[in-house]
Amino acid sequence: MLLSFVSLVLLIFLFFVLQWSEHYIQNNPDSYFFITALIGLIGMLCASGFLISFGLGVAGLFLKNQVKFYAYIGAVLSGLMLILILIIFIVFVP
Repeated sequence: MLLSFVSLVLLIFLFFVLQWSEHYIQNNPDSYFFITALIGLIGMLCASGFLISFGLGVAGLFLKNQVKFYAYIGAVLSGLMLILILIIFIVFVP
């Protein structure tokens, strides 16, 4: 769940970077490739964190104690966040 939380913080940071990059690229068109690489790097870190958390959550579903409940919550939250990442990249990144 900690990995999901860290990835969620990265996702929120990515949203602010996307908002900031629009104005920054308009004033500095030479930095387009740097900003694109930065957005891609943050997006990949965020998505990989959610994918790892989702995989650990699904693997944790086979446990037989209270950890199973937390693993289930982590898997569901990670899956929802992956969908949210896809929506953000479809809507905000042309």
